[in-house]
Amino acid sequence: MSSEIIKKAKKVFSGVVWDIYQWEQEMFDGSFKTFEMAYRHNAVAIIPIVGDKILMQKERHPHWTEVKLAIPAGESDHPGIPPIDDAKRELLEETGYISDNWILWKETTESQKLHWPIRVFIARDCVDTGETNPDIGGEQIETMLVSFDDFLKLVVFDKSFRNKEIVPDCIHAFYNKEKYDELKEIFFGK
Repeated sequence: MSSEIIKKAKKVFSGVVWDIYQWEQEMFDGSFKTFEMAYRHNAVAIIPIVGDKILMQKERHPHWTEVKLAIPAGESDHPGIPPIDDAKRELLEETGYISDNWILWKETTESQKLHWPIRVFIARDCVDTGETNPDIGGEQIETMLVSFDDFLKLVVFDKSFRNKEIVPDCIHAFYNKEKYDELKEIFFGK
């Protein structure tokens, strides 16, 4: 829905990361009201599988007041580059891991006031190349391997976990055995 709105709306602010669009919307009573939407370029997030573990990271950025838990993620709006290639680049840059076994797990839906699509990939059979290339001035990343059960606990209960797009699925898996088994199979392919 928001893609159609962006086409007819007027950009009123261009930021480094976010753009703001406004449009006149006819109301049910025939009057008009100005509506607004924030727009951000597409992003990718990756759940790296290393053997029977999931790779997570502790991240710090200069503008954050605390270290946050995360999965590798980054922008994906490079002209002519498929999102899977952006995901592979982000995984290598942030963690030093590569994979030849990728699946697209989910895509976020657009909300009514925010346009920020995120594709979440699962990278199975990850191998450490020993070569990372994070944005040294803008991010500090420490990786860690956790079990599936620990991953769910961290995503569900650690308030610093930043990839909110996967939280609902992890909550379902944490509290429902059937969803637990389904999600584990999706992640590990077993």
